[in-house]
Amino acid sequence: LFLGLQYNWLRQAGEAERERMHRRADADARNFADDLNREVQAALFNFQTDPASWARSDWAEFNERYAYWKGNTQYPDLIRGFVFFGKDSARPLRYDAAIGAFTVAEIPSNIISLVSKLKDPANVKTFYDDEFALVLPIHKPERAVENILIRRSAGEPVKFDMPANIGFLVILLDKDVVTGRILPDLI
Repeated sequence: LFLGLQYNWLRQAGEAERERMHRRADADARNFADDLNREVQAALFNFQTDPASWARSDWAEFNERYAYWKGNTQYPDLIRGFVFFGKDSARPLRYDAAIGAFTVAEIPSNIISLVSKLKDPANVKTFYDDEFALVLPIHKPERAVENILIRRSAGEPVKFDMPANIGFLVILLDKDVVTGRILPDLI
């Protein structure tokens, strides 16, 4: 009887320990993903600038945001470059941090290949793992909201279209920093 009770108790304790370890592994995986997302989102969302500055080639706001990001991130060498593909421009522009401006420069062919991917709006992604690049669409400014309409009855949902796209900012990430520094730090 004693051995039967002990076996039953050990089995229940083992199941409880296994369940506790499973919950901890799930929580650790969620925390890991959240930390990685936070770092990548800081790199992505920080560079959402006024679309008019792209049309005017006014890089002051972009330079401020770049300096802010670089000063506040734990991994300032995470971003290895920026390339802007404008809808109307024939050549992509590359960011030159030394002069604080986007200029026409030689772009590697693998980055140029993104242009064909970005031309199809249905297939545009935020992250291209083959190029290790984040893509941020730059949209024309929308008209200000003039009236707000609230519908109380059920019916066809109102569809809102995104404003016209004027180009894409491609944020090139350094794979060695992600795999060699960020991931080990998060683990």
